[in-house]
Amino acid sequence: MQALKTDIENAVNDNAGFTDAYRAVCGAMRKYRREYPHSLERLSQSGDEEIGQTVKSDAVKNILRLGTEINETLEALIIRGQESGKVRKDIVPTLTVYVLWSSIDSLLALAGTKGKFICAQNGMTEEEFLDYGFRQIVNSILEVRI
Repeated sequence: MQALKTDIENAVNDNAGFTDAYRAVCGAMRKYRREYPHSLERLSQSGDEEIGQTVKSDAVKNILRLGTEINETLEALIIRGQESGKVRKDIVPTLTVYVLWSSIDSLLALAGTKGKFICAQNGMTEEEFLDYGFRQIVNSILEVRI
């Protein structure tokens, strides 16, 4: 997860505009899912009870620490977007991180399992499908839709 954390930090820090940073974060998540396909799935399948029971493990502690740091970076991006007027002021940044993360991850999972079918059915590439999905997700928090 260190690679994902680094890529997300770079995405946020290297892009001044909220939308560009968001797209770069989506790209980082896509890259991580491609390079480490089982890492996010294992974490996603761990319930609260399991995480609570295994928190004694150094590996799980490290994953939770990195996850928290990633969430803080994404929260800062959302706050930056609010301050610039791009992101709606009525959203709660911390909660929005979880909603965006799960939405992006679910879209990437869908593309991985049914992407070829969806793309063939709609006459589009995987890149076009993901771009459409990423826009739909971010539009839920933007002041002006893209």
